[in-house]
Amino acid sequence: MDKTGHIAIVIGGAVAGSEAAYQLSKKGITTIVIEKNALPYGKIEDGLPKWHIKLRNREIDRINQKLNHPLVHYVPNTELGKTVNLETLLSWGADAIVLANGAWKDRPLTLNGIDKFEGKGFYYQNDFIYWFNHQHEPNYKGPQYKIKNNAIIIGGGLASIDCAKAIMFHLVNNALNQKGFNTNLFELEHGIPKVLAKYGVSFEELNIEPCTIYYRKRFKDMSLAPLKGNSAEEIEKAEKTRVKILDHNKSKFLFKVNACASAKEAVIENNELKGILFNRTMVENGTYEVLDESFAVHSPFIISSIGSIPEPIKGIIMQNETYDIDKASYQLKNYNNVYALGNAVTGRGNINQSLKNATEVAQIVAANISDSPPKQSAEKILKAVQEMQKNVNFVADYSSWIAQHQPLRLEDMLEQH
Repeated sequence: MDKTGHIAIVIGGAVAGSEAAYQLSKKGITTIVIEKNALPYGKIEDGLPKWHIKLRNREIDRINQKLNHPLVHYVPNTELGKTVNLETLLSWGADAIVLANGAWKDRPLTLNGIDKFEGKGFYYQNDFIYWFNHQHEPNYKGPQYKIKNNAIIIGGGLASIDCAKAIMFHLVNNALNQKGFNTNLFELEHGIPKVLAKYGVSFEELNIEPCTIYYRKRFKDMSLAPLKGNSAEEIEKAEKTRVKILDHNKSKFLFKVNACASAKEAVIENNELKGILFNRTMVENGTYEVLDESFAVHSPFIISSIGSIPEPIKGIIMQNETYDIDKASYQLKNYNNVYALGNAVTGRGNINQSLKNATEVAQIVAANISDSPPKQSAEKILKAVQEMQKNVNFVADYSSWIAQHQPLRLEDMLEQH
C-alpha cells in the first residue's frame, strides 16, 4: 500500500507495540517504533521465565514479522522519559503518538520500612525474573541473587507461581548437582518428583525448605483463570479451574501456598529484615476482611509479586496506577493525539489481551489520522528519526540488527556441553 503521508510514533515494540505498528503500517501509515532496549521483545524476553522456550520463540517470531515492514522504522536503545522526552516527540509534529511501553514497575509493597531492605533480603518480582532469565549470559552485569530456603512470595497470580518455580528449580538443581547428578531447569520443568525418581533421590535428602506463596484471599480467588461471566455456574467453573491449576503446580514443583494471609508488617530485628508478620483474613459473600489473628514467618528471602504498573513519565497524568485516558478513544486526557494501549492501560501481562487491545486502539488511531491531513512533512520527521538511529549505532536494517543482538540462550549452552 502507498504511503499516506501520515506518521505515527509507537513507544515500545513488544507484543502490543508491534501489533499497533503492524496495524498502522497495513493502513499505509509510516510508523516509528521507539524501543528502550536493543531488542523489542519486552516481557517476552525479560519477564516470561526462560523455560517457556516454544512460547517465547513463537512470540519473538511474531514480533519480528510485524516490525520488519518497509513502513516501520525501528529506533532501539531509546527510552521515553530518559533518552528522549515526550515534549521532543510532540515537537516533531507526528500525527499520533502511541504509548505501548508496558508495565515494568512493580506495584509497591506498602509495608512500613521494608523498602530500605530492597536488595538485602527483599526483592521485587520483575527484577528477580529478569535476573533469572539472564544470569547465565557471559555479559550479564545486573543484580545477583542468592536464593535461600524457606523463601516468602507475597502474591497470588501466575507471576507468583513463576517466582516459586524459579526458586524451586534453582534449589533442587543445585542440590542435585552437589550429589553428582547433572540436571537443569528444562528437565525440572517436566516435574520435580519425576526428576527425583529418575535419580533415585527423595526430596527430603536434598535438605530443601520449599518456598511459600502467601495470598490474602482464598485459593479459589487466585488470579490463575479469568472469570468469563457473572452467572453462578461461570463463577464456580472459574473457581474450580483456579484450584485445579494451583494443585497441579504445587504437586509438580513442590512449593507451598498459604491462603487467607495478608502481609501486615516487616519483621525487623537488630536493623535486619527477618521476615513478615501476616494477618489472617476471611472472605465471605465476596467481602474481604482482615482479622485480628496474626502470625510471623521468618525468612531470609522475600519476594513481592503483587502486580506491575506503568512507569510514571513526565508530562503524563496517572489515574491511580495507570495512565489517565479517555476510555472510549484511548487518548491521554491532557493530549489530543497521544494514545495508550496494552499493559500501559491494563496493567496486565496477558498476551492475548494485549494483542486484542492493541488492534482496537490502532484502528481508532488510524481512523482519526485519516480524517485530517498530515501535521508535518514525513521527510522532516524521518530525518530526526535517522539522527536518533545514528546516535545508537543503528545503521543496518531491522533483521540485521536483531541478528547482531541475539542473546545467548541457556538451552543452546546446555546443548554445546
